Amino acid sequence: MADGLKCLLADTMTGLSTDEGLSDNFIRCLLLDRDEHIWIGTDTGGLVQLKKPRVKTITRENGLPEDAVFTVLGDSAGFLWIGTRNSGLCKMQGTQIIKTIDRQSGLSSNKVRVLLEDDRDDLWAGTEDGGINILQAGRINRLNSENGLLSKI
Repeated sequence: MADGLKCLLADTMTGLSTDEGLSDNFIRCLLLDRDEHIWIGTDTGGLVQLKKPRVKTITRENGLPEDAVFTVLGDSAGFLWIGTRNSGLCKMQGTQIIKTIDRQSGLSSNKVRVLLEDDRDDLWAGTEDGGINILQAGRINRLNSENGLLSKI
């Protein structure tokens, strides 16, 4: 059973759940961005921005391709990248989705599970059954079992 987000501050446990406005109690990932806002990726409730005292939710209704968020990353340029269960990768500026990258646009799999930005500002996206995708200067390079990885991962 998922209980939402819990935080231990000075020996006191506090929480945020659907009772307090969270869209889903099943949390997949967390990010503290450079503006010190907390982003919460949920299993079925989209992406939540916790910016005290308000909670803003980004879902299919306002731009996400689906409501299952598996990973979120804040890059060095200030964009947020969102990896979804089955709809690829989204680039967000502020609270607006400005780009979606999926299989049709060159991603090896729409199941994005982990994100990393390297020291050259390239974005690495680990996928389920599709290996690793590296976004470099507008191109997508793939690492998979066909070109060096031991498996599709």
